Amino acid sequence: MSMAVLASVIMTVLSSTSEDHQDVKVRPGQNATLQCQSPASTIRLLQWSRPDLASDGYVLFYRDKRSVQSFQLPSFHHRVQLVDPEMKNGDVSVILKNVTVNDSGTYECRVSANSKEHRKRATPETINTIVLKVQHSGLTGGNSDDGRHISGHLGAFVPAAGLFLILILAFVFLVVIFKKSKRRSENSDSPPDI
Repeated sequence: MSMAVLASVIMTVLSSTSEDHQDVKVRPGQNATLQCQSPASTIRLLQWSRPDLASDGYVLFYRDKRSVQSFQLPSFHHRVQLVDPEMKNGDVSVILKNVTVNDSGTYECRVSANSKEHRKRATPETINTIVLKVQHSGLTGGNSDDGRHISGHLGAFVPAAGLFLILILAFVFLVVIFKKSKRRSENSDSPPDI
């Protein structure tokens, strides 16, 4: 396989995975909007799930024009709503209210449409995957006066300071090695003592 073909395959894989994957970052207590757009305009079945949880429940389970709360994980009861309850133009996005750090994880949006073709499928089609990150600090956005935004700057400063320290130590090490090798070469050039 030539390098050009290999590069083309890699770019295709990367572009196809980036189209259906999103990262969403919010702070605890905020609402998180998880975007999902179905190509079908009439939705028969909608499932929002957390595949990273070892559970059979759902974040949201919607079938035949209504939400089925008995299939929903208890931690999501009364906290999840559709952005557009009528799901016009295939918008099946949801709002997750009052998020906590425990809500961090991977969310999948799966849809089955009201068409003969889609009814033949046993499972809904995955439309979108979202990684939700609920973090206390280090997020871009409004500054608060409570001092928490400083830790975000420190989070960027600490790795840079560590890298700088490593570079200085490497430089000192190289200088010491250079001086020792220079002394050895000077000692080997001088005539032996008799």
